[in-house]
Amino acid sequence: MPVEAGKPAGQNHHAALIRFGCDWIQKYTHFMIYDSEKIKRPKVTPQADRCAFEIAKQIQQGDLLPGQKIGEESVAKKLGMGRAPVRIAFERLVSAGVLRRVHRAGTFVRKISLEEFCELSDVRAVLEGLAARLACERVTPDDIARLEKMAVELDVHLPENMKGSSKDWREVVQAEGKFHAEIARLSCNRMLSRLLGTHDLVRWCFQVGMALDLPYSTSQAEVPHHRAVTEALASGDPDRAEKIMRDHVLLAKEQRIIKLSGLRSTPVTGLHSATQTPAPPPVAKAK
Repeated sequence: MPVEAGKPAGQNHHAALIRFGCDWIQKYTHFMIYDSEKIKRPKVTPQADRCAFEIAKQIQQGDLLPGQKIGEESVAKKLGMGRAPVRIAFERLVSAGVLRRVHRAGTFVRKISLEEFCELSDVRAVLEGLAARLACERVTPDDIARLEKMAVELDVHLPENMKGSSKDWREVVQAEGKFHAEIARLSCNRMLSRLLGTHDLVRWCFQVGMALDLPYSTSQAEVPHHRAVTEALASGDPDRAEKIMRDHVLLAKEQRIIKLSGLRSTPVTGLHSATQTPAPPPVAKAK
């Protein structure tokens, strides 16, 4: 590489590396933004959805244990469906961290940590909080009416009939997915909708929580439920909408963990892992 006049050779080399890095980032982000639409991903069919929740239910009940091998053919036979939807369900559960694939060995039930569930919920809180902020600036009265109808279904009708079966879980998650996907759509941010939709964070949270046997129901007195989210979106206050949506995700996470383990008596908002125990009291100094 020729040396520019008036500059040491080392400085020219450093500038060349910076230019190379900028060119690489530009090409890579171009691929991420424009070519990601061309990547074909397996479509989640009703059968694949049912299969995924049946597997999560078996893990919850202890019928499938951590480290146990699970095969597509046996699952397909047991559920009375073809291997194609089972394969899609396996891929979704592997992506969610419920199952793991070992090269030339097969698929196994993975031991899921409570910390992973907390981390997944924290990511959801940030992305969905942003979606609510952007949607709040754009929603129309018709949008609010549509969201209100979904919210009543989630807060009133479904909990009344919730008995803990995998079918109940699927109905709740489908309704949750539609509600949160609609808010993401109303944000008018295609990248945000793509991130939430591609990774299907709502379904992941529920399948991981179900495998951990975390209870679904939460106290509406402590957790802003879907009608509170809808009211915040209708308020025209983006700050409030973002906060309520974040609290909706984070406090629901903490309440579910409290019911399971009794770690805390009251929820605390914020981006943190609720698996952490309170700090011990300070030791008194010797006089």
